[in-house]
Amino acid sequence: KSLRPRCFKNINLDNLPVLYYQQKSAWMTAELFTEYFHEVIVPTIRAKYGDLKVNVSMDNASCHPPTLKDIDNNIIVQFLSPNKTSLIQPMDQQVILSVKSQ
Repeated sequence: KSLRPRCFKNINLDNLPVLYYQQKSAWMTAELFTEYFHEVIVPTIRAKYGDLKVNVSMDNASCHPPTLKDIDNNIIVQFLSPNKTSLIQPMDQQVILSVKSQ
């Protein structure tokens, strides 16, 4: 949430080996994810795979905008059908099972 959290008080954020983004609500937004996709995911894929076609699967979270499909011809973004995430992510299966059993 914070633009500059206390834990980074005397630290230059530009020197960290990670990216720090802040968002008022602390929720991921489509704008923030698109920026992250452009700045981190696409360059990482290009560095590792060059001009090969790469398939990226994403769930249908509201922060994953459909426009991600149009960013790069070699990066094929496919979105999972609604309510299918829990079928392929074991962690989600266990969490959902635990919640339903309560």
